[in-house]
Amino acid sequence: MNPFTPNPEEAATEQPCSAQDQIHVSLAPEGRLYVRFRYSEGNVEKIKTVPGRRWDSNVKCWSVPRTEEAIERLLAAFNLES
Repeated sequence: MNPFTPNPEEAATEQPCSAQDQIHVSLAPEGRLYVRFRYSEGNVEKIKTVPGRRWDSNVKCWSVPRTEEAIERLLAAFNLES
């Protein structure tokens, strides 16, 4: 199951996440993913647990390596299912 596509059976019982909890992941150049979210100290602490993460000041968002390890850590940090 794609972690970014909710299971319809589970979605009916889950509370919608707030805007602060949402993250947006998109493809970035050079084998990386862009990760965007509303700023909070908690979200910054979460992204800092991902190995290889870095702040991209040109596009003003975080990026992480497009590796299984980084994606698994990102999912775990933001309490998303893999």
